[in-house]
Amino acid sequence: MKNQLTRLLPLLLCYGAFHLRTTPVAAQSITPAADGTGTIINHNGNTYNIGGGTQAGSNLFHSFVEFGLSPDEIANFLSNPQINNILGRVTGSNPSIIQGLIQLSGGNSNLYLMNPNGWVFNQEASLDVPGSFGVTTATRMGFGDNYFNAIGDNDYLNLTGNPTSLIFDTDKPSWIINEADLEVNSGESLWAVGGGIISTGTITGGEVTLAAVPGKSQVRLSHEGMVLNLVLDAAPAGGSNSSVTGIRAVNIPRYLTGGSEVGHANYAIAQADGSVRLVNRDTVINNGDTVIAGEVTADEITLMAAGRVKPTDYDLLNTNPVVVLFPEAIGDNLETTFIDEGINDYQGEDAYHDFLYGGKPGTISQVVTHEEGEGIGTVTRMLAAIAEQGGKVSAIHLLTEGNEGNFWLGRDYVDSENIGKYQQELQQWKGALTAGADILLYSCFTALGATGMELITALANYTGADVAASTNLTGSEALGGDWVFEEQVGTIEAGLGFESQVLADFTGKLEVFTAGNDAELITAILNANGNDEADTIRLSGDITLVGVNDFTDGNNGLPSIAADGGNKLTIDGMGNTIARDAAAADSFRILHIGAGAEVELNNITISGGVADGFLLDGSGGGIFNRGNLTLNNSTVSGNTANNGGGIYNFGNGANAATLSLNDSTVSGNTANFFSGGIFNLGLGENAATVTLNNSTVSGNTAESNGGILNLGLRENAATVTLNNSTVSGNTSESNGGGISNFGTAANAATVTLNNSTVSGNTAESNGGGIYNRGFYADAATVTLNNSIVSGNTANNGGGIYNSGSVANAATVTVGNSIIAGNTATNEDPDVGRNDAANAPITDNGNNLIGIDTTGAFTTSTLVGTLANPLDPRLAPLADNGGPTQTHALLPDSPALDAGNNALIPTGFTTDQRGKTRISGNAVDIGAFELQLLLSIAGGNNQSTIINTAFTNSLQVQVTDEFGNFVPGATVTLTAPGTGASASFDSTSLTTDANGLASIIATANSIGGDYQVGASFIGINEVNFNLTNTVIDFTPIWQSVLNELPEYGLEEFACQTTPAVVINSTGEEITLDEAIATEIQRNQDCQPVGIEN
Repeated sequence: MKNQLTRLLPLLLCYGAFHLRTTPVAAQSITPAADGTGTIINHNGNTYNIGGGTQAGSNLFHSFVEFGLSPDEIANFLSNPQINNILGRVTGSNPSIIQGLIQLSGGNSNLYLMNPNGWVFNQEASLDVPGSFGVTTATRMGFGDNYFNAIGDNDYLNLTGNPTSLIFDTDKPSWIINEADLEVNSGESLWAVGGGIISTGTITGGEVTLAAVPGKSQVRLSHEGMVLNLVLDAAPAGGSNSSVTGIRAVNIPRYLTGGSEVGHANYAIAQADGSVRLVNRDTVINNGDTVIAGEVTADEITLMAAGRVKPTDYDLLNTNPVVVLFPEAIGDNLETTFIDEGINDYQGEDAYHDFLYGGKPGTISQVVTHEEGEGIGTVTRMLAAIAEQGGKVSAIHLLTEGNEGNFWLGRDYVDSENIGKYQQELQQWKGALTAGADILLYSCFTALGATGMELITALANYTGADVAASTNLTGSEALGGDWVFEEQVGTIEAGLGFESQVLADFTGKLEVFTAGNDAELITAILNANGNDEADTIRLSGDITLVGVNDFTDGNNGLPSIAADGGNKLTIDGMGNTIARDAAAADSFRILHIGAGAEVELNNITISGGVADGFLLDGSGGGIFNRGNLTLNNSTVSGNTANNGGGIYNFGNGANAATLSLNDSTVSGNTANFFSGGIFNLGLGENAATVTLNNSTVSGNTAESNGGILNLGLRENAATVTLNNSTVSGNTSESNGGGISNFGTAANAATVTLNNSTVSGNTAESNGGGIYNRGFYADAATVTLNNSIVSGNTANNGGGIYNSGSVANAATVTVGNSIIAGNTATNEDPDVGRNDAANAPITDNGNNLIGIDTTGAFTTSTLVGTLANPLDPRLAPLADNGGPTQTHALLPDSPALDAGNNALIPTGFTTDQRGKTRISGNAVDIGAFELQLLLSIAGGNNQSTIINTAFTNSLQVQVTDEFGNFVPGATVTLTAPGTGASASFDSTSLTTDANGLASIIATANSIGGDYQVGASFIGINEVNFNLTNTVIDFTPIWQSVLNELPEYGLEEFACQTTPAVVINSTGEEITLDEAIATEIQRNQDCQPVGIEN
């Protein structure tokens, strides 16, 4: 009898190995629908693992009765590499309130969720989805002519491919509310489409679309990127107009505040008249509105509304969106509006935003930037997209700036003489236009005179449209303008494209002076000097100056720009150059800005100027500034002067001078005496200020002070601040190769570097990188915060030389900075000074000093000596991303994570390149924050039987942004504290030379799906998807028990561990926790039978 049971047990064990199950599902706030879709939810601790479902091609469908998350809960959609899209519906009657994490694991699928009753993402909500993410309150998703219904049955087998439309069968679709920080990966799409949208949180993605659509409508989706079409259709037949109530505007205060009206600044309240508005924002919220009260960051942003699009602050969006205001009735004509980004109001503030959001219903509006390739082509591309989507345009509104016989749109200057070169593009517009379509040109004087009529006639002929334009000032009535088009070709049916209040509020005019040669530019500046108005001059080509035009502070090739009542003059170079003719007989600088003048130079190059006179007459080869000058995306190069080869910024007590450089370059200029690049001279309190943001000063030469000279001759006279900027490759035959700071009175000269780099500069005497010289107590101050001074050369003080004539005359303060790798012929390769008392150095801590010969760096610990220099492990100066060149930290740099977070300059959340601080345990020392990446190298998506070790080790890898391995990184593993989980020998791992770290995980005694998180402080977290399985022995034991009497047995027992006890009635089964281990190892078991 014993032998018979011995034969029975292996059969039992083999059978049991094929009957594995996870733990039962507990009560949950995410509930699958019992409708045949097959959604299965395993509730493990605070995680809902969502599996099962119905697959159709590469789509996986889920159905829920309820879908909501409490704080700290996770909805984990399980996927695999074969699944492109996971789509879920909510069939119940409640909105989805999300306060936890929605994530997708196991594949790179997109995730699209549909609940007609509404969506609310509270402040604690977040996303971890590798693909695109979309939520909607639609009642159907279209797949061609088939539909994924939010309510009712679905024929899933026909729902293949990408969804093609979102359909709203109800009269008033429900709202989507976001208070969270929602983000998808770069290059992916994030969209929310409902009856109204309000976002007070942040939204980040490659493409972001927020759309408030009318009822009974259909929005189509493009296949690539799942981007919403701009053209709205009627809802197709076959939908169910259910009794969905959902979220309405009046309900927003309840959801936006979480039941309290003291939540945060953007909570909403209901007014006595029944309206709803955002507190402290004066933003009224109506059904059909898209309201933006939090940041939206994306490469492309599209905002749509059946009502209005309402950003509470234009700066909340990092780029100009496409704004779609749906027609009042589906099927009504569409109109398009293109707005030149150069349009300002009278006070010089950007006014194009008001026009962008202030269109009339049925308009699609877009800003046309001044970037290369933008202009007529922008219109062509938009019209082609609309035509491809089946739309037709009845009117084009071109909000531009112009003058007699011309207008500007983006980078394109169009006049009666050159319009022929745009003929081919303009003819393409016909395909998107209705019969009798209109083009309205909003710009000053464009249709004036014979050239004006020639221009609009040609435009009409090429496009086949009727064209209207103005013969007088277009714009504010206060300036003599109006919104009337005095000339037209054909019959104009279209009205003005904007709400009347937008036009009434505009205080500017749509006029611009255009200059294509030196005479036109001179005339334009003279006109601007005397008209007591804010003006814009745009260059339609390079300008070559051949002679002296003005003698203010020396010879000038152009008229000195006057204050003109404080009105700003903007010169948009449009990528062109103003240069002195190399063959010109006379020497002259290019541009002079007079005291009190406000000037902005955009996208322009100033080159070839020569200022070689005496004192001021010989200062500022490119530009001499006594006023307020801003350079944006501009270059000053190849100029020569006695002092200030590139720019001379001069202010005295009566007239302060301010110079700001944003994303600009001063390079290759020469000074015969002082300062090859920029000379900042202050003769009175707060007299001269220079600020460089994301800018470069490089390759300039001078007899003394190669790159920048800051000279203060009175108290608080001269200030230079460098933010995220680089000073490199400048040369001085005396002191101060990169930056020189001279002060002759208390606090006379101050230089501050934040997130900046001083590299590769040379001085034949003192201070290859920076030279600080004080002649009076507290006269000259240099401060370095998170900056790098490296690769500079001098006779003394290769990096920095600090020199004071009296006690505390010259002060250098350093924190979170690198001064290393510099060279000195005589002494003090990195930091030198003439006297400890006269030239004190303050060590704010967390600096890396290659060689400290001063003994001043006593707070910092990364300090080398002549005997033991400290290598900062920097890569060569290079383009590492961002607007300026930087020194990258190598993976083994001692500067990594060695800074003090408290010393990061206020307001600086990124490194010099714009990359996120902090990446790692702490801020990196210097201007460069090495971006680290944690990834899974092995062991993901595996399962094992409870209480056994997983077959493959959990392996992670840490690399830097350049793909280099990062050794010595500490990675922390976190397993669930309850439910199915795993244990490890250690939860702290250290990466090896290949950046790898691994460990074996052992399943606990509870079955289920779960995640083990791996994290490295300051960078991304990754998750291992693991499954613990248990054996369902019930049917097996019952089968065995049924056969026991055949062998004359009442009981069955196993004499080895684990113990297996089955009583004669089969009512009790007891398994030791280690049974799965023993079964898996196929250990012999000697059964003992008790005969009847």
